[in-house]
Amino acid sequence: MTRVDFYLLNSEKHRDQALFVCKLTEKIYKSGLSVFIFTGASDMGETLNKQLWTFRDVSFIPHSYQ
Repeated sequence: MTRVDFYLLNSEKHRDQALFVCKLTEKIYKSGLSVFIFTGASDMGETLNKQLWTFRDVSFIPHSYQ
């Protein structure tokens, strides 16, 4: 079964949005589920790619950026 969730965030800052996505992705990963993140903007994709490795010192979220 596929589940699709949408989130509307108050902040338009890429850094704030990326931090939210990282925290949500970590929660999803720890629950044993998979996640697909489509940003639609390459600069946001690059920001997320960097932050998924660094947003938390003790966190590891395996991911692929294309």
